[in-house]
Amino acid sequence: GKVTKDAHSYTVRLAGPRPVEAVTALAEPGAALSEAVVEAHVPGEGWRALGKLSPSGFTQTAAKGLRADAVRVTVPEAARTAPPSYLSPTLPPSPAVVAGSPQVHALVPWFGDEPAATLDLTHGETDAEIGGESQRVAARLAGRRPVEVKGKLTAKAPEGIEVRVPKQTTVPRGSRTDVPVDITVPADTPAGEYEVPLTFGGQESTLTVRAFPRTGGPDLARTAKASSSGDETPDFPASA
Repeated sequence: GKVTKDAHSYTVRLAGPRPVEAVTALAEPGAALSEAVVEAHVPGEGWRALGKLSPSGFTQTAAKGLRADAVRVTVPEAARTAPPSYLSPTLPPSPAVVAGSPQVHALVPWFGDEPAATLDLTHGETDAEIGGESQRVAARLAGRRPVEVKGKLTAKAPEGIEVRVPKQTTVPRGSRTDVPVDITVPADTPAGEYEVPLTFGGQESTLTVRAFPRTGGPDLARTAKASSSGDETPDFPASA
């Protein structure tokens, strides 16, 4: 989304209202975080507080599907000034001290209207020798949740193609992982192209396997007798 900043706020505006499951904030640790809060803007209702910023600088607060069109880190107006550090009845009142503003490095909303993880193939096609060794490709999963995503990558192998994938896969929070997919073509499989649908958490991608016959065979050169059309015979050279 579009980022705007002012003296007291760091705001990320979305393209439109979306269900927000959680918000992660990364800020510079320090005393300036003590009064800062994370808020979400609900159209027609205004800003709604989700939680305070952690003094450690890392904050993750739940939004529970709240439909919002913006999120922000801000210092509430009531906390933007602080009393002076000393008071004396014999001195005139000292001006209030302006509270420091948090230095926000990133503000990330996590949405509930997108898949828990996306699925792509590093290579959408692979060649495999009929009766040969297995070929490995990678299915790439990218997490779209504020927590790790667990599930099973499944493959629907057509007749004549064997596919092996791990029994369980864990996608780290907000990160990606490559899952190995091993393809084997048995010796009795006809040559041709085969499609292997792969799915994870409702997401699908298709791998195309090109099966080709083995080109190797007996090494005839090791047992054959060498000859050529230019070999000399007893009649060469010719008699005069």
